[in-house]
Amino acid sequence: MTQIKLSPEIAAEALTAGIARRNLSRRGVLPELCVTGATVGATVVTLLQAPDTYIRLADIVKKVLTRRSSKHAIKLTVSGPLGSIEIEVTADTDVTALAKLIEDGLVGKPE
Repeated sequence: MTQIKLSPEIAAEALTAGIARRNLSRRGVLPELCVTGATVGATVVTLLQAPDTYIRLADIVKKVLTRRSSKHAIKLTVSGPLGSIEIEVTADTDVTALAKLIEDGLVGKPE
């Protein structure tokens, strides 16, 4: 299981979807998904291990972000143990590709 920091809106959707559980304790530096221009607050959750967790999380991220702006790309920064990447999310973003970028960014494996 992976502890991460999410924007409160994305965290609420992930908890409702059953792919995460709220985590009250924080340990050290945590991977995070940060939406450019969003509030500075974050909710710590633990992603549950399932084959489709990252696909479902990517789908939630895309839905939440495209609700905010259906015409413009929204920047999402994924920070993990190997650094961070910035992803532009639009209504046309492929959920499978987004899931791979999120997973690699959060729990990246050295090559």
